[in-house]
Amino acid sequence: MAKSNPSLADLSRMRREARQRDKAETVQKPQPRSTRNPERVVSDSSREEAKTVEQQQQTIAVQSDRLPQVSNDSKLEVVPDRQPSETEEPKKVGRPKGIRSNPEYESTTIRLHKQVKAKARYILSTQPEKMDLQTLLNNLLEDFVRQQKTE
Repeated sequence: MAKSNPSLADLSRMRREARQRDKAETVQKPQPRSTRNPERVVSDSSREEAKTVEQQQQTIAVQSDRLPQVSNDSKLEVVPDRQPSETEEPKKVGRPKGIRSNPEYESTTIRLHKQVKAKARYILSTQPEKMDLQTLLNNLLEDFVRQQKTE
């Protein structure tokens, strides 16, 4: 049975093979000779030099496009580079640790009415202080536990 969707590895392999085929075809194609000047003989080495010069010019053009655009705006302030002080901790690489990796929290599955959950999420998203459903439910349960202890 044939695959309907190739995997990412298959796609990258197919692209690599297509690039190699294209390179091989360009190398094998003979260069068209000019019929206007039959006395002019162009050697292979001069063609290679011309290709090299073209590639260098293209590289220079691409590099010049990547240069940042600088304007002479007198409103801009020059801010010196800030040296990190000894008390600052270096930034860690990667995502910050979340609640999932915190041993004080436990994953719990609950059943909620779809409409109630949707309305709660909408209300939480429109409030100025951003809070997610997990935090709201945790706060409500904490309040419930406190009320039970005081009674």
